Amino acid sequence: MAIPAKHFAAVDEACLCVSEQAIQELLSQEKQALIGVSIHARTLTNVPACARILALLDRLDRALCRYRVVKIAGVAPGFPRLYLNEIVQLLKARVGNVVIGATWDEPDIAGLLQAGPVALGVTLPATVVGPAPTVSFQTLMLKLHQDVQRAHAPRCASSSKVISRPRWR
Repeated sequence: MAIPAKHFAAVDEACLCVSEQAIQELLSQEKQALIGVSIHARTLTNVPACARILALLDRLDRALCRYRVVKIAGVAPGFPRLYLNEIVQLLKARVGNVVIGATWDEPDIAGLLQAGPVALGVTLPATVVGPAPTVSFQTLMLKLHQDVQRAHAPRCASSSKVISRPRWR
């Protein structure tokens, strides 16, 4: 049985409120830190739940948003990129620091990065890194290495243009 989106939304809202309090406490003690909050992708794809989260983000202190990092959790392999792009842009307009949490078997890491997050995290379940992994360590590292190479390829291609230099005689 799947967990209803309203439960994800309630937890996500509570986490945002707690993070705001934590940031305020740190600043009152003249300390600074980045405070991370996870918001589940299911919350952000549910229109009423997403509206509640965005309204809450709008009510939080704008001056403190630079200390907050919002992670979009639960992004399943092949998650529709159109939705993801829209979600990232909506969050970036309110928070700035948006991170995507993907699964290790995501087929299109470069596509996730095109949505514009400041970072991308990869979740490794116990079936991959536990005591009896179903995937060998070498296979996992090869896949992650290939993902990084594919993700960097478009950026490297545009920045590696050879600039001809004039020859001095």
